[in-house]
Amino acid sequence: MDAAEAERVTDLDDRPDRAVRQRRAALRAPRQADVYVFGVHTARTNDEYNALDVDQWKFYVLSAPQIMTLPRDRNDRACATLLRVQERTQAVIYTELAATVGEAATRQ
Repeated sequence: MDAAEAERVTDLDDRPDRAVRQRRAALRAPRQADVYVFGVHTARTNDEYNALDVDQWKFYVLSAPQIMTLPRDRNDRACATLLRVQERTQAVIYTELAATVGEAATRQ
């Protein structure tokens, strides 16, 4: 084994596993957005259901750094279940949404 080959083998030993490399890449990669908004329609019956009625919606706003705190799947995508989102932020109504998005954008 020559010196160059020995260096390559040593270099392989120093590399983190694939999941760690992917996580590091994800942290360096630009996000698709600075702020993420999750909407939950709250109508309980078919009779009251009206998707255009903004009073029937709750919104959850997360900044990109908050999204990075979510658990990751094996492809290093954030797993944003409603429960996990609710643990990180409070629901807002439609009339508060613009202000909440603006506040989240400044938390970058």
